[in-house]
Amino acid sequence: MHGHDLLGVENIHFYQNTILCRPLRFTGDLLRRNRCETMRSVLNNVILYLQEYLPSTPDTWQTAGNILMDGNLHWCPVPGVEPPTDYLEPPRQAVAQGAVCSTQRDPLEAHSQVADPRFVRFSLEPAARNDYRLQSASPAVGAGVVLPGHLPDPWRPPPGTLPDVGALPVDEEPFRVGRSGRYSIGEAVAQLDARRE
Repeated sequence: MHGHDLLGVENIHFYQNTILCRPLRFTGDLLRRNRCETMRSVLNNVILYLQEYLPSTPDTWQTAGNILMDGNLHWCPVPGVEPPTDYLEPPRQAVAQGAVCSTQRDPLEAHSQVADPRFVRFSLEPAARNDYRLQSASPAVGAGVVLPGHLPDPWRPPPGTLPDVGALPVDEEPFRVGRSGRYSIGEAVAQLDARRE
């Protein structure tokens, strides 16, 4: 984000992704790197922490811009790593305490949760062929928030229903990559990881 005043990238709509992240600053910087006029939407993402949970303290939420953040699912699958007590309370209190400016009617992360997203197939093993689709019993199914009308959504649910959280709704096929779509995205990631070993 160096030189963000000139690059014009301070306004970001970041929604309906499945994120696997090692750097703890990844999601934190979606909040911290902004100015008073910054607009950020961080909605309906599955955020999978591959080391530990992003710290969530009142200091984390000292930010200047106009932030919309809700409908996210946070999970760290590392054995023995548990989320801090009341992990989502600091963001939920941030607007009321004046730390964050938001036009969101509900508190930040009001409908977000800390839970295992129950992917169809998932392992931390480097060569695992993961399938990041959601099982029908996943807590991410129907747990998102309706996106503002100005944000495009090819899978926008019918009126009166809520979207699934993450990159793929529960009944969608995984997108495929490579020549003639020979790999699902999980298989492609496993191939890359295996080559790095």
